[in-house]
Amino acid sequence: MNTERIKSYILFLLVTMSFVLTTRIWFYISIEGLFVIPQSNPTFEAEQIYDKENLLKPSKMVVHTGQNHTLLSNNQKDKEHYSFILNASKDVLRNWLNDYESYSSSNLQKDKLQQIREERAVELIFEYPMQLSSIKSLLDHDKNPWKDINEIDSIIIAPYDSKLYIVDEGKGTIYQFTSMNLPTTLRGVIADIEKRSDFAYIFLNEFNNKSYEFYGDYAMAPVSVVTMPALAVKGEVEIADNIDPEIIKFFNDDSSTISSTKDKDGKITYTDRVEETVTIDAQGALEYYKYNVTAGDTKYTELEEAIDIATQYVNQHIGFTYDFYLSGVESRIQGGRTSYIISYDYKYNGIPIITELDTGRSAIEVEILGQEVKRYKRNVGVIEDQGNTVSIKSFSDILDLVWGGLDMRLNTTKAESIVMLNDIYLAYFGRNAALLPVWVVDVKVEGNDKVQYNKKYIIGAEEGVILDEK
Repeated sequence: MNTERIKSYILFLLVTMSFVLTTRIWFYISIEGLFVIPQSNPTFEAEQIYDKENLLKPSKMVVHTGQNHTLLSNNQKDKEHYSFILNASKDVLRNWLNDYESYSSSNLQKDKLQQIREERAVELIFEYPMQLSSIKSLLDHDKNPWKDINEIDSIIIAPYDSKLYIVDEGKGTIYQFTSMNLPTTLRGVIADIEKRSDFAYIFLNEFNNKSYEFYGDYAMAPVSVVTMPALAVKGEVEIADNIDPEIIKFFNDDSSTISSTKDKDGKITYTDRVEETVTIDAQGALEYYKYNVTAGDTKYTELEEAIDIATQYVNQHIGFTYDFYLSGVESRIQGGRTSYIISYDYKYNGIPIITELDTGRSAIEVEILGQEVKRYKRNVGVIEDQGNTVSIKSFSDILDLVWGGLDMRLNTTKAESIVMLNDIYLAYFGRNAALLPVWVVDVKVEGNDKVQYNKKYIIGAEEGVILDEK
């Protein structure tokens, strides 16, 4: 893959921003946050009790101005705009679900996505397809007027044209809805963001149509980020001689029934010797397990109810201590009943925190069987800003690695080739007591048998070395 055109485009953007920066310096105008991700501030991160609506967040929030795109994060710099857009977007979704008779609808092919992004609009992109039933649950909505829609990859709201777009990548379809009753509060914030000069993000498939097929629809990269804050992490629940009150809550606040054992690796297990256990390893990862779940008469629990039960349980047991969001829902059959695994992940100052990537595990997982919690896993650390920054590789350097060294290694060792870069983004990766700045690269590979499948690679942002893969 030739990346020279990408580098030329980046150079043009950097020269333009350099001119803007110089001009602002002459006039003593601050431009904080353009070239360095703002230092994290834990005071606004922690919310001990979440309304479940707060768990409906996209992995990417993009504002399209008709000429440029900007990625907003829930950090110090963008928090006000981010919160306003998120709440206004939820109001639009409520209107779409409630006032559905006022909406006319039509279906578009997915190849119209780039054209739609040329409108003045807001786009909410989900890391994994979000089920409409999950959105309804988080918004506390019972109606389901749109029976054809199940999974949603992104939502685009174009208030100037009174249009709402629902993108389903799996079906290759964009559902277009038009209503004069669509709320228009997003117009003001889009106009406000249009005045900004720091449009430092690009869709990789947008500026070079010849290489369109090599990049996914949601591969969006920053062109100007050169440093990230250095972070450290420690266990959320510390092992001590006395039982932590948070642990006692797992046993109905009754400490009299609890006994504990500790193994040679430092893992401690608490149990009531009847049906419940809580284990905490030396790094602070916690797992609750209930052996006997009441059979009852009901064999099926609705997804919406399972999300409610899981969210309430987490609220009552340590809580959502950072910027958490619903990241996944799975179902499986156990003993003739459907169980749900509800997953939550979190960000710190707008940057995703990756935990246990090698096992595919989220920061929090809750398994619901019937009306009860069968299992609760939690791997959340206490994050500390170290007060300094780490220099990182540019995304063009990472593209060189992907299409060069990584592709060559796959060809040599596994007879595989990279055929598409689905996504690329910055994150922090937990390793030992540190949170390492990394680039996450999601690629589609193809083997000799022509079968294609997705893989994720974790690349150290500082040194450009592959740290992990999934």
